[in-house]
Amino acid sequence: MVAGSAHVNAGLNRSELTTVGLLNIVQGLPSYFFTIALPSLLREAGASLNIVALTYIVWLPWALKWLWAPIFDRRPALRIATLRVAPLGIAIAFAALSLFSPQSADAGLFAIAVLIATLAATLQIVLAGEIIRRCDEQNRALANAIQVGCVTLGGILGGFLLLSFGESIGWRGSILATAALILVLGASAFLISPDRSPVAEVTPLRGAIRYNSAFALLLCSGLATTADGFLGSWLIDRGFSAVDVGWFLGLFALTAMLPLVGVAGALLRWFGQRATLASLFLLKALMLACLLMANLPNWLAVALAIANFSLNAAIMTVMSQFYMSAVRPDRANTGFAFLTSAEALVLMVGGLGVGQLAVQFDYAAPFGIAFSATIAGCVLALALARPKAGAKTTD
Repeated sequence: MVAGSAHVNAGLNRSELTTVGLLNIVQGLPSYFFTIALPSLLREAGASLNIVALTYIVWLPWALKWLWAPIFDRRPALRIATLRVAPLGIAIAFAALSLFSPQSADAGLFAIAVLIATLAATLQIVLAGEIIRRCDEQNRALANAIQVGCVTLGGILGGFLLLSFGESIGWRGSILATAALILVLGASAFLISPDRSPVAEVTPLRGAIRYNSAFALLLCSGLATTADGFLGSWLIDRGFSAVDVGWFLGLFALTAMLPLVGVAGALLRWFGQRATLASLFLLKALMLACLLMANLPNWLAVALAIANFSLNAAIMTVMSQFYMSAVRPDRANTGFAFLTSAEALVLMVGGLGVGQLAVQFDYAAPFGIAFSATIAGCVLALALARPKAGAKTTD
């Protein structure tokens, strides 16, 4: 809030929070489709691991969204227009996927994936900016939890139901039905009205949180998830089908994410951002260490894959709150996009690079690199939890 303002913009109203949730389903559905469903379908069709790794190209727009994010800070009317138009574009582009077969690994399939990712990344920029501008800390935490939870619900649709429906109504039918669902959910954007209230003033993170440390944490967070895109292929190679993977990662893991979002929120209130993040990194490192072990029984392999994948929701909740606390509301779109773009760039480059290493070293490469990143992230987060004497921090 601007000093001396007579109006307090505490948060979004109920219908607007509902819209935030529905639009995050729109954002999450294609994201998890390209993370879970498509890699599994490609591997089941016989694609090599370096072809499967090409699905990480969808992270390119997420890595570059800082290039067009500043325009939304300067043009408020464009923000609302984008919220209303982007879901329509995602629906149309998703419907175009029905023209291609996942078994062909056609270049057109990847081109449409990049287009959809661009629209989804833009939608995320605008939604996050509106939350940062319109909400105080308490309401921001609520809106952020809704965001992560509904992105996860979108993931259940894109990572599980699409694979399941594909078995009964075919690839084309499931793609077109999903595009129609995106169109319906996206219509909720008309419930959000333009905000003309003053921008809230917040105290940015400082003290022990500095740019070099923040980017080191970004590096760890991004590399820690490089193994996740290979979990589906790893399970396929253990004898499971793509539909099985849809059940494990697209339903069970994503469903487990929903309560984990609440657990992460409680840990944030009790222990703060950095201690919570260190604990989550350590837990993920233990799971990855188990995945590196040979001769795992299938039941344990499935349990570890589900647990490792679902833990991302808790980490995402903490990292998102970390980013929102670090940016200025008057530059909300630019600041949030810059931080999350850096993480996406690490994820994309790391995933593509690890895919090439996996050709030579099999799954020891993605699991080993992710394990090292989680250990480094845990150590870094613990170091950041000790600010200099007298330094004021927002935790």
